[in-house]
Amino acid sequence: MFTTIAAWAGAIGSVVLISLVGLLTISIIPLMKNTVYKIAIQYLVALAVGTLVGDALLHLLPHVSIRQEGLSSQRERPPANGIITAT
Repeated sequence: MFTTIAAWAGAIGSVVLISLVGLLTISIIPLMKNTVYKIAIQYLVALAVGTLVGDALLHLLPHVSIRQEGLSSQRERPPANGIITAT
C-alpha cells in the first residue's frame, strides 16, 4: 500500500522524467542537419499549436454546453465570467 510520501515521490519523479525527455529532445534538435532541423522545428511548432488549441477548446466546451435554468431570454443572462457580449 502506498503511503503519502511514496505517492508524492512517484508523482514528482514522473514529472521530472517527462520534463527531462522534453529537454533532451530540444537539446538534440540543434545538432541535426539543416534540412532535418527545419522539418523538425515545423513539426514541433505545429504540434505545440495544435496541442494548445485543442486544450483550449476542450476546456471551453463544457462552459458552452451549460445552460442556465430560470432565465428565459438571451438579454436576461449575465455575462459569462465578466466577458462583455453584444446582444
